[in-house]
Amino acid sequence: MNSHSVNITMVTWNRVNLTRLCLERLLSTNLSNTIIHIVDNGSTDGTREYLSHLSKINDKTKVVFFNKNYGVSVAANYGWSLADSDYYLKIDNDVEILDSNWLNNLINFSEHNKEIGMIGYRLLGRHKITPIYLSSGDVFHEFTGCGGGVVLISRNIHNQCGFWTEDYGCYGFEDLDYSNRVQIIGYKTGYHSNENAVRHLGYEVNVDINQEEMKQTSVLNIHKGEKLYLINKFLFEERIRSLYVSRKFSPIKNKNGISFKLNREYLSIMKIQNELMRKVKYAVNGDKVSLNLNLLKL
Repeated sequence: MNSHSVNITMVTWNRVNLTRLCLERLLSTNLSNTIIHIVDNGSTDGTREYLSHLSKINDKTKVVFFNKNYGVSVAANYGWSLADSDYYLKIDNDVEILDSNWLNNLINFSEHNKEIGMIGYRLLGRHKITPIYLSSGDVFHEFTGCGGGVVLISRNIHNQCGFWTEDYGCYGFEDLDYSNRVQIIGYKTGYHSNENAVRHLGYEVNVDINQEEMKQTSVLNIHKGEKLYLINKFLFEERIRSLYVSRKFSPIKNKNGISFKLNREYLSIMKIQNELMRKVKYAVNGDKVSLNLNLLKL
């Protein structure tokens, strides 16, 4: 039985059928000492109606509605800020839980292996993991960037690394960015060895073409995509930017719901990012990308 409090946060944007399947399976598993925050990014397909009904009949679920899509990171951070739990777990709304002890297994593994900073379940086969033995003797599937589809982060790590970086638009490199910061402070990232605990339905059934196009547009955006991620990686590694990332956009509650405003402290960071975006060259060689910093003068 899990004695640690857990804030499970799910971000939704349409795909009501996948959301319903995900939550029905999730709520049927062992969820002692947990609360589920569902942050909806302006769905228009019946998701809001379904979530409103669910929150009335299940007291484990707390639902927040945004009036438009503010992006995965902004919504996930909002859910993260709603509870000061021992653990935060982010789960995507297109994941099906297959193992009723999925959460306890992640928490027990994390508690037993303090060198782990981020642990989840592998959803994408293209993530080439490296099985390693930890000091405890447990097997861990190490990966350089722990995917954000199902990922567990302790309060200790949160206190050092803060929130998801909100620089990457609607969808992007926030999980790889967080993994990088966790590794910089000396922890390992990767996946639980159980490869059959979850299933990534979004890549198998009922794929929303509009959503996939939105994701690709965000990832490929030169100002919010991979080049910006590499610039941030450089800033973090050189300690030019704090490894503790605060929220870029602050929530404002009003009669029309929740909106966001830019934190003024981010203006200096954005100035550095824009200067680097202008000065450095972005090189793509096959599946490898890099920044040419030779001409950079700080």
